[in-house]
Amino acid sequence: MEQLKAEIERKRKEQPTAAAAGRNKYMKRGEVERLAAAEAAAAASREKAADAAPVAVAAAPSASAAALNTLSNTSTLTSTANTSTANTSTEKRIPEADLAARFRARGVPIRLFGETHADRMARLTALESSEERSDGGQNDYRALLARADARLAETLLKGGGGGGGAAAQAKAALEAQLAAVDTRAISQRLLDRDPEKTRILIAIYFKKILLVWERTLNETDADSKDKRFALATREQTAEYMKPFFVQLKQGSLENDVVARVTEICKHMQDREYLKANDAYLRLSIGNAPWPIGVTMVGIHERSGREKISSSHVAHGLNDETQRKWIQSIKRMMTFAQSIYPPDDLGKAIG
Repeated sequence: MEQLKAEIERKRKEQPTAAAAGRNKYMKRGEVERLAAAEAAAAASREKAADAAPVAVAAAPSASAAALNTLSNTSTLTSTANTSTANTSTEKRIPEADLAARFRARGVPIRLFGETHADRMARLTALESSEERSDGGQNDYRALLARADARLAETLLKGGGGGGGAAAQAKAALEAQLAAVDTRAISQRLLDRDPEKTRILIAIYFKKILLVWERTLNETDADSKDKRFALATREQTAEYMKPFFVQLKQGSLENDVVARVTEICKHMQDREYLKANDAYLRLSIGNAPWPIGVTMVGIHERSGREKISSSHVAHGLNDETQRKWIQSIKRMMTFAQSIYPPDDLGKAIG
């Protein structure tokens, strides 16, 4: 009995010691396995250290010499690098006011938490590089407006007048050369007989319209309020028409598209702008009752079901490049009506 009481007392004394040591009375199997793996790893590391100790002692003199050489070389390189970075940082350091203004212009925070001046310069460089990569789709008209402003400023500095330069003379010569070509032969009959000649005449006619448009804008008053927008619109139209001219030269346009463009050119030269606008609508959205591409309107067959098949749906505006030059043709149609008005208002659009 006395022995049992002594054993119980000993167990009671061991419990606070185990609790103070951070051990529980019961352990999970995962904890036991983790402890066993830790003990095995520690034993393996001790054995590896014991094996590598003689080799390390033998190689100590050569290693120390190599370490001294490496340390001297790295110190020289780091000092050179530090001086070079210090020079470049002092040379390319952006003033605080300029840095804040450029951040504000982009609508981003001027300073982030814990950010140094070098970090802010790096963030600004990344922002500007990303803007340069994404510049093109939505900012092209803004760039054209800036170019138009530069042209207007140059015209004002030269004292008005549009163009005594070599570029203006070359454009005037090109316009005279294109004007000598008779494009009134453009018709559906010529397209059926000689498609290549028709495509060449279409390209000449639209290039002639672009040159007349530019000359008309240059001859207007430089102080005109809407001249900068007109110049930017004309530049954008000329840029959008370049793929169209390439496709005409290569003959890669579809026959029905060339037929609609031929019809537009013929009506524009006849000053039948209302008919030209109808041809433009057939080119852009077609005369299908479902121009957006709906081909199934129910589960039952109805009369006229064949009219909304895929072959009758216009897909002219699905391509972004094609949409741009179709829109440019409409702009040139509007300009031609303002320069060459019809004799009857019933033939005009708008």
